[in-house]
Amino acid sequence: SAQFIVDVPYPPVAPVLSAPTNGTITCNALPTFDWEDVAGATGYRLEVADNIDFNNAVINTTTAGSQYTPVSALVNGTYYWRVRSTYLCGEGPWTAAVWSVTIIDTPATPALSSPPDNELTCDDTPAFDWSDVTMATSYNLQVDDNANFSSPVINANPTESTHTPGTPLALGSYYWQVRAANQCGGSAYTSSWRLTIITTPSTP
Repeated sequence: SAQFIVDVPYPPVAPVLSAPTNGTITCNALPTFDWEDVAGATGYRLEVADNIDFNNAVINTTTAGSQYTPVSALVNGTYYWRVRSTYLCGEGPWTAAVWSVTIIDTPATPALSSPPDNELTCDDTPAFDWSDVTMATSYNLQVDDNANFSSPVINANPTESTHTPGTPLALGSYYWQVRAANQCGGSAYTSSWRLTIITTPSTP
């Protein structure tokens, strides 16, 4: 009788994720998801979701190659992603690990808080304060006696949303402005506020 040899394809092993590396924070809203090639795979399925349970995947697609770049920009936030191989008889197992990537953008402009605009104060080391900004990693505070900020007497880069001068300011009027920054760049500066430092008057 005739004999036949039938090749039954085995499910390929789970892919190994490559990039973006787990926990990456990036300004690129169109990151390329990349993983290692798998022998015997005919393609791959990629899932990207905004929750680790993958209940609502924002990307669920198949691709012939071992990488994929989204066609639409991802909104700011943290995403989780995983990959599985496809083969003639179905799909292989998901990657052993689920990786995350966080998309961020240039931070918004802060809102000035204190000293209030046009404040008169006897404090020559006033605490400058402004609102916290989401995704900001630092701020740039400028204080100048010129409204055009051509020669700031303070040009500080605190990581918190407040700054107290280490050296007393001379008597007179000052203008101050702030912007927020992170690895994606800096926001626009706030509109400037004015501060005037005065002293106790002399005895008449």
